[in-house]
Amino acid sequence: MAPINTRALAELEEIHAQNELIVVYSIARRRRRRQRGVWVRQVFLDRAVDGDFHNLLVKLRLGDAAMFHNVMRMSPQQFDFLENLVRPLIEVRSTHLRSRLRDAAAAGRTEVPSGIVTGC
Repeated sequence: MAPINTRALAELEEIHAQNELIVVYSIARRRRRRQRGVWVRQVFLDRAVDGDFHNLLVKLRLGDAAMFHNVMRMSPQQFDFLENLVRPLIEVRSTHLRSRLRDAAAAGRTEVPSGIVTGC
């Protein structure tokens, strides 16, 4: 039988003790996690009814500035500034073939090309 290396045995015991400490720490950490009061905010529950983007931004901007910052990663003022910078670049323009969707929605009417209705 080979002689027992006491130094190696001591190192293994130390590693085992460290592993036990890590397990105990991780269990204690899980128990310490704070309980969240709100699982899903009402704004996000209403997305199916209100739509995703435009109404969500309005509700967040008016209701909860901290949540707006959490969702958009910027304050409402910073968002407005950036929106004004890029609006001319991303804005949908009307052409002689079609009008902007926002114009049609604002007027409360839906324009359907006559070819779709008549089949011609």
